[in-house]
Amino acid sequence: MPLRAGTSSGLFMVMVAAGLWATVGVAVELTPGAGDVSDTVLAALRTGIAGPVLIALWGLSKRPRSTDLSALALRPLCLFALSSAVFQICLFRSFDQLGVTVAVFLTVCLPPVLAWAWAGLQHRQAVSGQAAVALGLAVVGMAVISVARFDAGSAQLSLSGLAHGVIASIAFVVMSLAAADLSRRASPLLVAGSGLSLSALLLFGIALVLGEGWQLHQQFGGSAAQIGLLVLYLGLLPTALAYLCYCAGMARCRTPVTGLMASMIEPLLAAGLASLLLGERISTVTAGGCVLLMGAMVLLWHCESKPAGPPLSTRRHHPVLGAS
Repeated sequence: MPLRAGTSSGLFMVMVAAGLWATVGVAVELTPGAGDVSDTVLAALRTGIAGPVLIALWGLSKRPRSTDLSALALRPLCLFALSSAVFQICLFRSFDQLGVTVAVFLTVCLPPVLAWAWAGLQHRQAVSGQAAVALGLAVVGMAVISVARFDAGSAQLSLSGLAHGVIASIAFVVMSLAAADLSRRASPLLVAGSGLSLSALLLFGIALVLGEGWQLHQQFGGSAAQIGLLVLYLGLLPTALAYLCYCAGMARCRTPVTGLMASMIEPLLAAGLASLLLGERISTVTAGGCVLLMGAMVLLWHCESKPAGPPLSTRRHHPVLGAS
């Protein structure tokens, strides 16, 4: 059965966004002096570039301005901006406290589970059996990669780190639901641009409160040119283009759960880039986890090609989760 244009293109857009996000860590590692820049400041700068650029592109587009503005509801927009800021802050803190591998595993695999549970509690359309299998394969694949790369001497598990990881996951789900809701009614350019601009204001405010905003010169040091190019790259591609693709893709995916599952391709791509550009070797076990992730993506793609089933509320005596 051929893939339907809406759902297949939505999954593809989410995967493009995940692929762009996968380049962030490698880009930072390759830039001299980037590790000395505050995470909050770096997040504020990249969103501060991306938001206005997307709004400018929306202004140059031929879409009806009044229609988009009237459809841009304030509450989900504020949720998008706030959750985006919280996600970035908690994610980078969980990196420091849990280690990158454990933090990525938690914040990539937990959001689809949370969204799935939320959809069940709200009595919305249940996730199909194939989607559930794809989720299981993806989680197992991520677990295999984490076990293969986890170094107990460099990553200290802590309650604070776990709390930051869980909060980041919840914030990512809230951001995804808000983005999908807004992008079904207004232009994804305006949604992503407005949300990221508000998020940048929040992040800059937090940086000033923490005293980090006055230390930009010291943080950049003698690597200002390289870090400036890094910020420009992060703002235009892994932020502006990635969030545009993500908002547009989430609006086209059948459910937020499948959209979130499609983003699980990010660790696979990040591992490949790290191997090619940073010289990190991928073990046989890690390669096996990558194969499981790819299998999950293929199964999910096939699942999205099928016609949507009836709403969960019309079914009788079916379990909330796992109904097909």
